[in-house]
Amino acid sequence: MTLYKKLFRDLMEHKGANLAAIVVIAIGLMMYAAFAMVMQTLELSIDKFYSDSKFPDGFVTVLTMPKSKIADIKNIEGISEAEGRLREDIRIADNFGTFSTETKYLRLVSSNTSVGTYIIEEGKAPRPGYMETVVDPMFADANDLKVGDKIPVIAYGKNVDLTISAIGRSAENVYALRNSSEIYPDPIIFGVGFMDITSLEKLTGKGHYTNAVFTIKDDADFDYIKRTIERELRPYGFISIVEKKDQESNLLLTNEMKQLEVSSTMLPLVFLSVSSMILYIMIKRIVEQQRGQIGILKAFGYSSLSIRMHYTSYCIVIGLLGGIIGGLFGLIFYQPLMSLYMMFFNMPILEGQILVSYLFRSIVISVVFAIFAGYRGSTQALLLSPSEAMREKEPVLGSRSLFEKIPLLYKALTTKGKMALRNISRNPARSFFVFIGIAFTFTLSVIPWTFMGQVDSMLFERYDDVEKYDVKVALSDLNALESVETELTRHNEVYRAEGMLEIPVFLQMSISKSRYRL
Repeated sequence: MTLYKKLFRDLMEHKGANLAAIVVIAIGLMMYAAFAMVMQTLELSIDKFYSDSKFPDGFVTVLTMPKSKIADIKNIEGISEAEGRLREDIRIADNFGTFSTETKYLRLVSSNTSVGTYIIEEGKAPRPGYMETVVDPMFADANDLKVGDKIPVIAYGKNVDLTISAIGRSAENVYALRNSSEIYPDPIIFGVGFMDITSLEKLTGKGHYTNAVFTIKDDADFDYIKRTIERELRPYGFISIVEKKDQESNLLLTNEMKQLEVSSTMLPLVFLSVSSMILYIMIKRIVEQQRGQIGILKAFGYSSLSIRMHYTSYCIVIGLLGGIIGGLFGLIFYQPLMSLYMMFFNMPILEGQILVSYLFRSIVISVVFAIFAGYRGSTQALLLSPSEAMREKEPVLGSRSLFEKIPLLYKALTTKGKMALRNISRNPARSFFVFIGIAFTFTLSVIPWTFMGQVDSMLFERYDDVEKYDVKVALSDLNALESVETELTRHNEVYRAEGMLEIPVFLQMSISKSRYRL
């Protein structure tokens, strides 16, 4: 009971330092709990969404492919299922939906049944032969659309009204970008829709496929499949074949998940390491200040182990409070953080994924760090005998410090400055931990500002030095260079026009391979 009372007195006596340690622990564990819960929720939601929509293992793009060619692709060794698609970016009429100064586009994709399907959330599937489409919910919400509304589009010079038969989405467009030059999705000006193949053929006047998707067997060799498909489709204007891991939306989503994993691990670890250093220094100083009390306790029969447990309990209480507060705030900030991700990720989220287990994990992690700090910091208390502990600590024999050997620096200091430098040199371990704590703090403060500066620099350099155009016109098919430039430059407002051919390629060096656009 005596040690419990002493523990309470010690906690109240150093409440300022204790509060600082609790705040640091709470911040670290709040970040851990919030980020970890968001990451687990996203992982579970992605896995289910991919499974329900039968996410393809490969994506093929060609200029024109006969429908009969799909049978040949299905017969390739290693392919499980394959389906052809017609995909077309259709311009939406001006002044439709939410106001925007940019041209709006709707990417229409013919619906599949066995590979790469879409999930309907409201309404009915579009009927064959009717100008009906399924639109993704982010595009519908951004433009205030609902089932039954009409979207006026301009397809090959024809004005057509598409009726929204349903709201639904595909796992291939979780992070929907119209082209690789865009940084983040903008559902106001770009959305994805799904139509029956006969309706889309009627709208575009095309009777062939421009894309194919397929799944592969577990023991299949993707490189062999890729080479075979490229050879089969080369006569039809083969453009590219992309593996699942390199598919644009999936790749961006995977990278975001990796960054989230780093955030849920490294940032909390930094805060917990700093808090552990704070507790270690604090306990070590308390033990030095309470030498006489330790001697009296030992003289009254308290064992070294019980005294060590007493000082370790000091850290455990702080760690326990920090863990509880951090875990609770993590549960609170989970939903706002999840909502922030949902502004960019077009996917259904599994409800009820607030996992209380992360509250207990936060408490356990904080207590483990606290026990380590308390155990190491109270080591000195075990080395003292009762008689030695009740005596004042012998002064440490001093010598000239490193700073005193630099006359120009040392003579420029006041008496207080010289005493501060002498204390730093005589307590190197404590000074080192304080230095590390300050360094971590400033590192965390500087990184966001540095990152913001780099982002601004990258954006300005890209659009000032690389993409110097005011308007970029994307053509649906190959066209003669002279005729395109002539058509554009005949407008008085156009100062200069240049044609451009873009080709997707893979650049490989040794075992490293990356996809680029030439």
